Amino acid sequence: SLCVEAGLKGAIMNTAEKTTMGVLKGSLALQGVEVTQPDEAATDPLVKDIIRGRREKVLDAVKKELESRNPLHVSQHVLAEAMEEVGRLYALGKIFLPHLILAAETVQPVFEYLNGLIGESGAQKAGKVLLATVEGDIHDIGKNIVTTVLKSGRFEVIDIGKNVAAEKVVEAVKKENPDVVGLSAMMTTTVGQVKEVTDLLKAEGLDVPVIAGGASMNESLAEQFG
Repeated sequence: SLCVEAGLKGAIMNTAEKTTMGVLKGSLALQGVEVTQPDEAATDPLVKDIIRGRREKVLDAVKKELESRNPLHVSQHVLAEAMEEVGRLYALGKIFLPHLILAAETVQPVFEYLNGLIGESGAQKAGKVLLATVEGDIHDIGKNIVTTVLKSGRFEVIDIGKNVAAEKVVEAVKKENPDVVGLSAMMTTTVGQVKEVTDLLKAEGLDVPVIAGGASMNESLAEQFG
């Protein structure tokens, strides 16, 4: 309660734990802030199931759509658009980071299922993206969410994990020949590793665009790191 009164805006907590959520709702109510359940923020039944992590229901809904539509349409227009709505609700503050993580975990195997039905003979891949969390950093929540979003857009994703040294990223670029390299750096102590990667790629003559994200990244650093 004191934390909320002091201006707490970002916290990760277990929304299923009634006592904690009761205290939070009570504190916010005293400040005139109305709190709704995450699935109350959504109107679409599919979005509600995604936010609540009801994977079987999501899969059932997808299979029902497949009765009248092809897998590519269901992937790009039904499931992907549902995830776009999840992202919109997150941006508006209607749902929070735990719900976003759960949503990504819920839909990823469903996207994989659809991609399997589309197969190699289906729509052409949008491109290949190599993803990694930089050396010294073990935070991969953001990277995993990006993986789900990219796969939903028919990108091929090569995720080489977290705490990955610059040399390993370069080795993977040589092996996989991606269209884009995506790097995640959460901490101020590790964000400099993004420059290590970009410098090494240039030294090796590898002309591949690098996109970096994470709490410590900003426009100024992006310009410095190239």
